[in-house]
Amino acid sequence: MAPDALYRALHPFADPFDFITASECYPMLADGYRSDTARMETLKPNWEMANGAIYILPCASWARRISGVFANTLASREETRSFAVLTESTDGTYVVSVRSGKPLLRSANGFCGQFPTGGGRRGAAGINSLPASGLDCFVKAFSEYFGVGEKVCNGMAHAYPM
Repeated sequence: MAPDALYRALHPFADPFDFITASECYPMLADGYRSDTARMETLKPNWEMANGAIYILPCASWARRISGVFANTLASREETRSFAVLTESTDGTYVVSVRSGKPLLRSANGFCGQFPTGGGRRGAAGINSLPASGLDCFVKAFSEYFGVGEKVCNGMAHAYPM
């Protein structure tokens, strides 16, 4: 549903529960959300290590809609492991969501902040644009940062074009 159409559908309702019960578009939104999140159960990690896992989602509308929900779901299921969910973008880069299983020891924003477009909070952070050419370095850096804490990609923030 286009954002402007959703706004027009929501605008007449002061109470969200009135929107849920009276709106014709709410069932469509709820069905779409259930369909998108059902896909999460079939996803397998592209890389898995003792302290975490990395998933790559395709360049698809459903993947963009659930990437944050998926990262949060993974983190809540296994609270001591760290996760990265990379979603392919139309320009060939990845949008990255990271959740840290031990944010006081290894923060998500400490990891993502090493990349030019990265930032966020201790437990949840992201990278707005990770070039596909940087994927191998990202995987190594993630594994080592959330595993033993050693860097393998010296000058990592400078390895990617701004």
